[in-house]
Amino acid sequence: EDPDCIWRNYVNEALKNEYVDMFSKIDQLVLLKVPSFDCVYQWRLLQEEKLRLQRNAGNPLNSGASVMSKAEVARFIQHYERLTIHNLKDMPNRADWIFSLNEKHEVYESIKKKSS
Repeated sequence: EDPDCIWRNYVNEALKNEYVDMFSKIDQLVLLKVPSFDCVYQWRLLQEEKLRLQRNAGNPLNSGASVMSKAEVARFIQHYERLTIHNLKDMPNRADWIFSLNEKHEVYESIKKKSS
């Protein structure tokens, strides 16, 4: 959806320039490590189902909220797949804390790495 890489180039430049100062202020980097990208899809479907149930129950906070179909969720998360997979490989080497989650959203392991 960005065939000319306009958005990607803009983001990459921002990360190299405007965001450097913000990143320098991070004291501790925390990674919530998901089991797989498929879990991201399944969890997002769960969020949409909860939203649908709240809306149907008349929750005024969600009365105007739209709910995505399975196909819409799949398309939506595609925008995050490349970065998520990259972060799952790269971030464990950079994070100060790693909280590994299981498929039920539970933390089953936490690792505090030694500060350098």
